[in-house]
Amino acid sequence: MTERQPSNTIAGKQDLEDELMELLPVNITSADVEKYPEFMKLLKSLSRHMTPTGMSVSAQQDITEAQEYLRVCKGKWLQSHIPYLELQDLLMDQQLRLVESTPCGNTQFYKTVRECLALAEIGDCLQCNPDPCSDATLLGLTLEDIKRHHPHQKRMASIQQKLIPEMETRLRRKCERLLTFRDSPDTDTDDDDDDDDDDDDDDDDDDDDDDDASQKYFKLTFRFYKTVRECLALAEIGDCLQCNPDPCSDATLLGLTLEDIKRHHPHQKRMASIQQKLIPEMETRLRRKCERLLTFRDSPDTDTESQDHTFVKCTQLPGILEMEKRSIEEEERLLKKDRAIRDKYFWQYYQTLMDVLAALETLITKYRLRSQSDNDVITSEWMCARFDAFYLKINQMELQVLCDTYHAQTVQALMVIRRELDSTMSSTQKEITKVSEALKTYQSVGMGFDDLVQEFTQLRDEIENKKWALRELRVSQN
Repeated sequence: MTERQPSNTIAGKQDLEDELMELLPVNITSADVEKYPEFMKLLKSLSRHMTPTGMSVSAQQDITEAQEYLRVCKGKWLQSHIPYLELQDLLMDQQLRLVESTPCGNTQFYKTVRECLALAEIGDCLQCNPDPCSDATLLGLTLEDIKRHHPHQKRMASIQQKLIPEMETRLRRKCERLLTFRDSPDTDTDDDDDDDDDDDDDDDDDDDDDDDASQKYFKLTFRFYKTVRECLALAEIGDCLQCNPDPCSDATLLGLTLEDIKRHHPHQKRMASIQQKLIPEMETRLRRKCERLLTFRDSPDTDTESQDHTFVKCTQLPGILEMEKRSIEEEERLLKKDRAIRDKYFWQYYQTLMDVLAALETLITKYRLRSQSDNDVITSEWMCARFDAFYLKINQMELQVLCDTYHAQTVQALMVIRRELDSTMSSTQKEITKVSEALKTYQSVGMGFDDLVQEFTQLRDEIENKKWALRELRVSQN
C-alpha cells in the first residue's frame, strides 16, 4: 500500500496552486504541483514581475499612470466643454424661438452671444495645422487679431453677467429633470416646466402690455445671444489653429494665430459685459443639469432638500461614482477568481472522469471482450452444426416427396403423356416450318407485298359487303 501524505503537505500544495492561479493567468492542477516543483517556484518568482492579466508590473504601472493622467485631462476638458455645450444649447433654443415666431426681448443679446461664440470657435481652430512644429495658423490669424476685431470685446463683462445666470438656471433645470427621471419624473420636472411655462406666459403678457418695451428687450436679447455665438465661434477657431500632426511645427491652420483672431474679434471690447451676463445663466443651466444627474442616481426628495444641498451632493457625485466603480472592479476581480477556481475544479473533474473511463475501457477490453469472444466461437460452432442438420433434413424431405409423387403407375402415365406431347410438338413444329417457308415466299415478292395484301383485304371486304347487300335486297323483294 502507498504511504499517505501528511495533511499539511496537501494543504500547502493546494494553497500554492490557488495562489499561482490567482497571480498568473495559468491553469495548473495538483498533479502539476507535485510533478514540477521547480517550475512552480519559477512561476511564483515570475508572479512578482507580472500581473494577473499577463502584463509586466512596470508596464501596468505606466498604463495606470497614463490612464490617470488621461482621466484628469478628460475632467479638465469636460469642465470647459460643458459650459460650451450649454451655451450652444441656449443659443439653439433662442434660434428655435425665432423660427417658431415667438421672439423674446433678448434676441439682440443672444445674437451678440452667438457672435462671441463664433469668434471663440474661430480662435480654437487657428492652430489646426498638419505640421505640429509649424507656427502657421488658420489664414494667418491669431487670437490677438480675433480679440482686436471682436465687435463685443468691450461688452464681454456685461454679456457674461447677463448670460451666466441664465445658463446656471438651465443647467439647474436639466439636473433636476435628470434627478427626477429615475423615480418621480412627472412631479418636480413637470412643476418646473409649468413654472417655466407660467414665467413665459407672464413675460408674454407683459410684452403684450407694453409692445415697445417688448420689442426693445427682444432686440437686446437677440443681439446679446448673437454676440455670444460669434464669440464662441471665434474661440473655437482659436482652439483649432494648432491642429498640426507634427508637434515640432509652429504652423497653424491657414496661417492664422490667436492674435489675429483677437485683433479681428468684433466683440473683443464687450467681452467683459458679455461674460458678466452670460456666466450666471450658464451657471444656472449647469447647476440644473447637475441636480438632475443627482436625482437620476439617488432620487432625492426635492421637496424637502434645498437647492444648495442638492448642488453640494452634485459636487460629491464624482467621488461617489469613483467608489462605486472601485467596488464594481473588486466584485469583478472576485468573480474572475471564482471563475478560475471553477475552471480548476472543472479540469479536475474532467481528468478524474477520463481516468474512470480509461479504467472502464481496460476492464471491458481485458475481461468482458475476452469472454465474449470465447462465447461467440462456441455459438458460431453450434450454429454451423445446426445449419448442417437442417440442410440434411431438407434433402431428406425432398427425396421423400419425390418418392411419394413418382411411383410405378404414375411413371407409366407420365411416359404416355410425354409421348403425346412429343408428337404434338413435332406436328406443331412442322406447321411452323411450313408457315415460315410461306412467309419467306411472300416476303420475296418485294416491298409492294404489304400494299398488295392491304388491297386484297379491301377487295375481299367490299365483296363481302356487296354479297350481304344483295342478300338483303333479295329478302326485301320477296
